[in-house]
Amino acid sequence: MSPDIRIRRGIASQVIPPFRTALRFSTPRQTGAAVTCWQAHATRRGFSLGADVTGTFGAGSRTAARAVQSRFGLTTLVGGTSNFVDGIVGRRTWLATTSWPALPTPMTAYAFEDLIGEDINATTDEMIADATGVNQIFLQVHNRGSRAVSPGNLRALLLVTGSDSAANVANLPNGYGARLRNADTTAWLSATAWRFADPANIYAVNPLELNQRQPALLSWNVNFAALGFNPGDHVLVLALVHATTPVGDSDNTYTNALLTVRGVIEGAVVAPGETKAAARLVRLDPVVVIPPAP
Repeated sequence: MSPDIRIRRGIASQVIPPFRTALRFSTPRQTGAAVTCWQAHATRRGFSLGADVTGTFGAGSRTAARAVQSRFGLTTLVGGTSNFVDGIVGRRTWLATTSWPALPTPMTAYAFEDLIGEDINATTDEMIADATGVNQIFLQVHNRGSRAVSPGNLRALLLVTGSDSAANVANLPNGYGARLRNADTTAWLSATAWRFADPANIYAVNPLELNQRQPALLSWNVNFAALGFNPGDHVLVLALVHATTPVGDSDNTYTNALLTVRGVIEGAVVAPGETKAAARLVRLDPVVVIPPAP
């Protein structure tokens, strides 16, 4: 098995501002409330405005607009080529900066890959989640083996702990693998630095068969403030996955990156067939409500 985590940060506190006019780098420079509003959303999403003054659409804002367009595949057809980004904040670029695409229910592999819209700080390359409100954390598990896993036979656990790097991760309690296998919902983390990410939904199981063609897609709602974390904190989000159905020899082949994560958690020697893990380091940003431009 091969798990992967993605995060859709909390967005309930933000009202999508209406698009009123295109913003562009020009002489004289465009200024005003619409520029201020778009810049605030771009900064919140992790895009850098460079040295631009708030409320003035300068070269830094144009670079940020190009970064939005490149990241979300917003291109302009020029001479039959559709890979041109113009740095102009038109309607599509405005919406891509100020909102997130709707996600289907149930979740699909396509949406997991292309629609979640993770936010990453352009300067530090840090993943961003909201310090308050609900963040959606999704887990996609691929079956690299030859045997399918029946519905309900894949179990996943999502945990969080405060950490500024993978080298500073707190130890998990002894026997955590057995806790996962038995779907233990007691307070077995209480004496540790770890927390259940979603106390109302500790374990998630696959609703559909997991096979080589169809990954399992699971999710949790995570409120970091309710777990005792504060704005500015860094947290490690850890998914542990166990399948009661064997998935074949190839499920014991790991990338070096995954071995590094598992080595931190489980020690230098990782026995074949044990619980699989995926982890993401996340920075918690304060939620500042951005008013729409008048």
